[in-house]
Amino acid sequence: MGNMIDGDVYQCGKCGLELKITKACDEDFCDLICCEQQMKKSE
Repeated sequence: MGNMIDGDVYQCGKCGLELKITKACDEDFCDLICCEQQMKKSE
């Protein structure tokens, strides 16, 4: 999940929680987990 940029929004597919990135992660792999599943980038 690397290559995040400021302002990206990720959403939990189960509960609908949204997470807005305010400081980008430049690692190759970043896990954003909610309700025991990977959060997906909102369109």
